Amino acid sequence: MRRGMQIVLSTHSLELIDSLLLEATEEDLQFLSTYRLKLNDGVLVSSRFSGDKMAFARGQIEDDLR
Repeated sequence: MRRGMQIVLSTHSLELIDSLLLEATEEDLQFLSTYRLKLNDGVLVSSRFSGDKMAFARGQIEDDLR
């Protein structure tokens, strides 16, 4: 990301998300986003969280995995 490349990854790893948040600077956060996908009654619903909201999104992911 810091080299100007777009990176897309899919994970259920809270440790990876935590590591990304720990490594990211305030400047980095403006280039990060999290997408949450959820199936509701057969309909795929997506939510986008900007970098500064990633800690909130991380909490929601943890709740989904429980």
